[in-house]
This record gives sequence, structure tokens and C-alpha cells, in this order.
Amino acid sequence: MRPILRIPGLRTPAQARAWLARPRLPASRSGRALLGFWSALLLAACVGGATLQWLGPVRPSPDKVRAAARPVLVATLIAKPAHAAAAVPHPRTAIAAPDPALLEPAPDYHGAAVPRIAADGRQARVVYAGWSPPEGALPPPPRIGILLDGLGLSAADSTSAIESLPAAVSLAVSPYAPDLEPLLAEARLRGHELLLSLPMEPLHAPNDDEGPQAMNDDLAAQQNQRRLEWALSRLQGYAGVTNALSGLAGEGFTGLPAFGVVAHGLGARGLFYLNASPGTDRPLGIWGANADLRLDDTQDAAAIDARLLQLEQIASHNGHAIGVAGPLYPVTVARIAAWSRSLAARGMILVPVSSLSGAPADAVEARRSDE
Repeated sequence: MRPILRIPGLRTPAQARAWLARPRLPASRSGRALLGFWSALLLAACVGGATLQWLGPVRPSPDKVRAAARPVLVATLIAKPAHAAAAVPHPRTAIAAPDPALLEPAPDYHGAAVPRIAADGRQARVVYAGWSPPEGALPPPPRIGILLDGLGLSAADSTSAIESLPAAVSLAVSPYAPDLEPLLAEARLRGHELLLSLPMEPLHAPNDDEGPQAMNDDLAAQQNQRRLEWALSRLQGYAGVTNALSGLAGEGFTGLPAFGVVAHGLGARGLFYLNASPGTDRPLGIWGANADLRLDDTQDAAAIDARLLQLEQIASHNGHAIGVAGPLYPVTVARIAAWSRSLAARGMILVPVSSLSGAPADAVEARRSDE
């Protein structure tokens, strides 16, 4: 039989059970220390929770609120019929640096070089072309190309255009511009396709003037060839040439038979030609394209916006359109940059002008006659 535990002061079984159930501190010193630690931790958690409850939820800073509310124009596309899914802005892809294999010595200018087709068949119009989206299974969205001329005449305005415009905007460089290499290197790094502006006699000469090296009908063919060589040797790494120069288009020379000979020679050098005179055709024998609209006859923001909208309408109707602008003014750059930010959301895509160029018209006609 078990001995009965007798505790002084406890007379009834109920009192004994209550005494046995009451909490007791651990007998050892380490046990009491552990109990104290957990008790303090529990007390701190209770105090912290009460404080947070009293302060209320943490509010984000105003800057973070504004950033979260800002619409995402690049990644988000509003649902559009047919080809909205393909209407995404293209990434910035650097343009290739000038390749010696695509150059040859300029006959009349010692130490200078002009374009040529490489021995392996590579051509400048392909090697130095800007990035354009690959053809997919779906019909491509309406494509818009923009050429802005006057790069290099003002270092500050040129730098602003290179940095603020989308990579798909093609830039035409004046052969009269000094110290071009730093600007051209930055333009290539940012993905801008480059064209050379050819100086040619404008329609309203001599009131309008394209400089001392302008080709014109008063010169012999050899003299015009020498002026062309001078212009071609002023820079390297351009995909094509254009008659857009400081807002002029050289119509006094481009409309003459003599320009057809010049254009054919440009094609033999692997270049494409952008005709910046809307309503006229480029000459036969050269790969190229025709501009559809001039964007900045006046330096007025509302007028430029209206022309950009008109350019969209042409692209919607034809599937593509090319706009030209220049000389390079800050208001023109600002309006093109602002317009381009929401172009993808309207189901269209901005592309380099080279991607809208076509095969020589005479070659196309020859193929059609063979068929």
C-alpha cells in the first residue's frame, strides 16, 4: 500500500489537488533563466503589436504612389483588331560600326574613303540598317518610318535628338557638319540608322542654297561626280542617302536626267535612296523609298501633331508611311518623341526607313515582264 503524502495546511483532497495544479518555477537556475527569456519575448511581441495597431497601416510615399499610378505605355497594349499583338516597340539594338570591307579610297580625295559593296557581297544598306521586326504569321501592323535631317549642325540639338527619340527614328547627317564622329558613335550605340544628306540644287535656287558643294545642272558630269564623291567621303557607316538637307530637297537637280546617273552610281555602292519629296518618284536603278508627307513646314507644335496624325492615316490605309522632317529643331524632336510613346497602343509600329525601302523599280518592272 502506497504511503500517503501529507502536506501541512492541506486538510481535504480538493485542497491537495489545487496545490498540485498550481504553476511552479523550475527548480534549476538555467530553467528559471529560460523561462524569463521567453516571457520577455512574449511581452515585447504584445507591446509591438499594440503599437502597430495604434499607429495604423504604413502609407507609401507620394513618389511611390505617383509611380504606381503612371500608365505603362510600352508593355501594355489596348486590345486592337488584327495586328495589335504585333504592334510592340522594338528594342534598342546598336548599329554596326564602319566596316573597312565596305569602304574604298576616294579617287579625288587623298586619305578619304567612300562606300562600296564588299567582296563577299555585303551592302551598306543592310549592314548599317536599323532593327526592324521580323515578318510573322499574322499580317504586320501598319508601319511608320520617320527621317529627321540636320544631324550634326548643332551639337546640343543633335545630342538631344539622339537621346530622346526612339531608336527607330532614322537620322540624316549633313556633310557640312564638323566633328561628327562622337555624335555618330552615340547615334549608332542608341540604334539610330544613319543616312547621308546629299547637297543638290534646290527648286528655288539661288534664293535657297544647299552650300558650295551642291550638285547642279550648270556643272559638267565630272564636276558633279567629284562633288558627290566629296559628300560620300565625309562620314562612314551610313545605310543610305537622301535629298533631304536642312529642310530642302534638291528638286532643282533630282528632277533632271543627270541625277539618274548619280542615283545609279549610288546603287552600285550598296546604298539605298530615300526620296524626301512627297508626290515624286525616286529614280530607276536604285533600291529605295519615297516619302509620303513632310511633317514640319512650320515650327508649330499643333501643326506638327496634325501632320503626325495624318501620317498615321496614310499608314492605316496603305499599310505603311514615311514622314520627313528637318532641319533639326527642338519642337520637332519633342513632338515626335511624345507622339511615338503611344503609337504601339494605337496598333502601329515605328520602323527605320530602310525597312520600308524596296527593290529598284526597273528591276521590279523586269520581273513583272518576265512573268
